[in-house]
Amino acid sequence: MKFKEKLANTLGVILIFLFLAIVSLLIENSYEKSVVQNNLMWISPIFFGVTLGLIVFSGVWSFKDVKKLFRVKKHVWLILILIFLLGTYLRVFVAPHTHRLYYDEDIYLNIGQNIAKEGRAILCNYGTREKCFEGIYNKQPNGYPFLMSFLFLLGFGESEAHYVTALLSSFTILLVFMIAYLLFDDWKVGIFSALYFSLIPVSIRWAPTTSAGSVSVLFMSFAFFSFLSYYKTKKLPLLLLS
Repeated sequence: MKFKEKLANTLGVILIFLFLAIVSLLIENSYEKSVVQNNLMWISPIFFGVTLGLIVFSGVWSFKDVKKLFRVKKHVWLILILIFLLGTYLRVFVAPHTHRLYYDEDIYLNIGQNIAKEGRAILCNYGTREKCFEGIYNKQPNGYPFLMSFLFLLGFGESEAHYVTALLSSFTILLVFMIAYLLFDDWKVGIFSALYFSLIPVSIRWAPTTSAGSVSVLFMSFAFFSFLSYYKTKKLPLLLLS
């Protein structure tokens, strides 16, 4: 019976992905490329907003289930906090706040600015700080620009984006501990994994840039952590979170 249930669930997931793929192909073939891209400028910020809302909702809903997975002593959390603070200090205050991808990083911030000002995920080719008159839909996903749009909504700019990106990157240290602990059921493995990640030079150097890489690592780690948590508990809130 369990095998049949697993098979049915797997087939269900496959059918959903096939359905979405067919719908995407129909939309792509039914409309001109410019029309699709113009619609995506408006739709993608809404999509990311809904996704972020679901992450927050499912995260709060599943908090008690996640808490039960980590039965470790207080001194372990204290060590982890110290490692997190060390990694945060290196990323936020030691590594230089500079661009390493040059055009790409400016593009991400510009799209975030336009999401905040106009609600459009658009790379502006001609415009002002308040209005974009001509632009294009950028080929990269707009998840990172969407997060940066909150900074522009609050009146902040490029300098603050470096700090926020570095801080977000630092939270990956906590996720590395949690992933390692769930995989090996050993807090020592989790602590050494977190310490190792906090001191990786490449991670430290790229954290205070405004490229999407560091934040992408954060969300990929979060997705893997959510999956492992669901695998351990089989709870619906964690399935939604993952």
